[in-house]
Amino acid sequence: MDKATGAPVLIDGEEITAETTFTATATSGSVEVVFTFDSTTLEGKTLVVFEYLYYEDTLIAEHTDIDDEAQTVTIEEREPTPTPTPTPTPGSPQTGQDGVPYWLLISFISLVVLAVALTIYTKKRWKNKPSE
Repeated sequence: MDKATGAPVLIDGEEITAETTFTATATSGSVEVVFTFDSTTLEGKTLVVFEYLYYEDTLIAEHTDIDDEAQTVTIEEREPTPTPTPTPTPGSPQTGQDGVPYWLLISFISLVVLAVALTIYTKKRWKNKPSE
């Protein structure tokens, strides 16, 4: 139950509930009941667990005290998780850097131009070579 409103706590339109089956071995004792739910929409809220004890299908006891501190749980607000800064791979370009160094690009273009010029020169030389 929501302690502030006294209303049942709903997640995705469903009331939060949990149950466990046990066999009593003494006149007093305790049993652990595990609640599993997404609490992200409940941050900052105070909840109170109400208990109902059934034997076969008959309600035989209940504990529904909204002010019972032993039954109260406060869902703490979480600090936002900081987004980690990725560690760059050594040698990889960083923001603000060129991906390929200019000297490498100029060298590549120069090699291509040289290869084309050499190919043209060689073809012309073979074409103009006198036949023997």
